[in-house]
Amino acid sequence: MLIVLTALLGIGTLHVLAGRLPSIVHGVHGLLAYGVFLCYLCLVYVPAVEFWLYLDRMSALHPLLLTVFLGGVTTGQRGFGQPIGAFDVPKRLPQFVVALHVVSALSVVATLGWLMPSYPMAFYLSVAQFLVGFLLFHSVNLRPKAPGIMVAFHQGMVLAITVAIVAVW
Repeated sequence: MLIVLTALLGIGTLHVLAGRLPSIVHGVHGLLAYGVFLCYLCLVYVPAVEFWLYLDRMSALHPLLLTVFLGGVTTGQRGFGQPIGAFDVPKRLPQFVVALHVVSALSVVATLGWLMPSYPMAFYLSVAQFLVGFLLFHSVNLRPKAPGIMVAFHQGMVLAITVAIVAVW
């Protein structure tokens, strides 16, 4: 079911980037895609667990999934080929969404830091990912139509954090 919903919203993300749908569609698509990824990880690492119960009880994943959602909303707010713009204090909606995404990313670092004895690799990756996020922000502002490899690296880091959390179980 998650795969079907993700595929349907995948088409919607193109409309979001074109400015025809709200950015929340892009965020929900990312959240569903990570849901599919988590289902597969559970099959590998915790096959006997009921997925929705596992997801409910895995507090380490909650801020990560919120941050994934807000990352999609950030991309949707930016649209295709538009910079977010550098800011100290947010003035436009895309900048407010970025600020919220940054706070959420800090909550991932804080949560994994709090749970550090259990998730050391995920914590270290989340600290590195926070720095990678700033590099991506600058890449998007410098070259909004082609921010480069930082986009893939940013996504890859989140996938690695997710695996590092689930693999500990």
